[in-house]
Amino acid sequence: MPREHFKSVIVSVAYPLWLLACVDRNLTIALISAHSDNTKKWLGQIRRIIESNGLFKFAFPAIRQGDKWAESELMVERDQNLSGEAQASITAYSLNSGLASQHHHVIILDDPVNEQTAASDQEMTNAVEKYIHLEEILRGWRNSTFIVNGTPWGREDVLHEAQKEERRGFRVKWGLGVLGDFVISDELRDYPELIPEITPGKPILPEECDEEKLDHIRQQNREKYYFQYLCKPYDEGRNGFDLDLIRDFAELPDGKLLCQCHPLHDHHLRFGLTLAVSDPAYTKGKEGCETSILVGNRQPCGCRFLLHEFGDHIHPSEYIERACYMAGKFKTWLRGWGVESEALQLTLKQWLEEKQRTGEFPLDIEIFPLESRNRSKDARISGAQNPVNNGLWHKPPTMKLVEGQNNTLLQLFHWPYSRQRDRADAFAYFEDAFAERPVSGRSDIPDTLAHENSLREQLDMDLFLSEAMAE
Repeated sequence: MPREHFKSVIVSVAYPLWLLACVDRNLTIALISAHSDNTKKWLGQIRRIIESNGLFKFAFPAIRQGDKWAESELMVERDQNLSGEAQASITAYSLNSGLASQHHHVIILDDPVNEQTAASDQEMTNAVEKYIHLEEILRGWRNSTFIVNGTPWGREDVLHEAQKEERRGFRVKWGLGVLGDFVISDELRDYPELIPEITPGKPILPEECDEEKLDHIRQQNREKYYFQYLCKPYDEGRNGFDLDLIRDFAELPDGKLLCQCHPLHDHHLRFGLTLAVSDPAYTKGKEGCETSILVGNRQPCGCRFLLHEFGDHIHPSEYIERACYMAGKFKTWLRGWGVESEALQLTLKQWLEEKQRTGEFPLDIEIFPLESRNRSKDARISGAQNPVNNGLWHKPPTMKLVEGQNNTLLQLFHWPYSRQRDRADAFAYFEDAFAERPVSGRSDIPDTLAHENSLREQLDMDLFLSEAMAE
């Protein structure tokens, strides 16, 4: 279900109250989320209901304040034989907080992934590992409850791991997708009263979120909204990029570029414009993002070649070292180095200019800012579709579209349904950078060869016919 549909109100506030009031007031419950602010907020709502909700106090007089009553743990009055139990009735944790020596009858893991976590492969991996280890703090496997509640983030996230466990028979799962895609474990199919009345393909709560609103949400800024159940995101071509049209090329030691799709083009690095575009990620809020550096070349005929790519989680000083190394490696052909002109990234540009004055960065390479032009990241990436779909971009033969292998090709394929897009964003800057700088050299392609691929096909056919006639 989308956000603002009471998932946490039901699962993390109402459900713990129901467990203590209607099941067993001696239970111990763990509320866990990616950030402690969430769990403390839910615990505060529970505390206020117990303290001041007249209907609740009338209906459940036995649920009253116990020995612990703080923002991170609550203890209600227990049965007399358990009054000495030290562990709180409800304890609030974050995924990063210590859980040693704690054991709970019920674990509620709500929103285990937030925007910052989803932006980083390493953070996502850590979240999955911590989720797996949470089973160790259950009081008992058969009599304990483990609930995972949240929003899917489009790759190997915590909810994906929970679904794998269910398929292996470790968990009994009951859930709903946004548009009524109902899934239920085999263990529960014999209980028709548990199956909700829904129509496949229709909204679950049409009064709150009808089809028109869901479609509107889907088209919103995907930095904020992710709904994997709304569409099947990774089908070829669904996001506008036809990556089959990015063909391999070979680079010879003297700078000549060979590609099968344009055999009559005289591609050479000395004829074109070679630029580096970089998106350093080190400002506040980008700790989990990847610093990306791409080197590309545009030929007078319009063909583009991705010569090199780099992406890693590095510090500012490491970015400067990497930039100096790559500029020196490609200095024979490299004419410009672009740095995204956002916030503190302008400081990195100044550091590079200082390195250039001291001779550590080649003097003849222009250091220029990459302007966002008041466009969002998604708008920039979508602007790179036309050159790709027109077959103008070429890739190194080592770059393959492989799930789990993070590179520019994979990020373009997953865009806009994945948070992993730092290299795709840097790739989109090439078009602006190429447009602002003329390509030196000559194309060496006569107008009569504008459709060189069709001509080559005709030549091949003529050769085939001549050989067939000779036989």
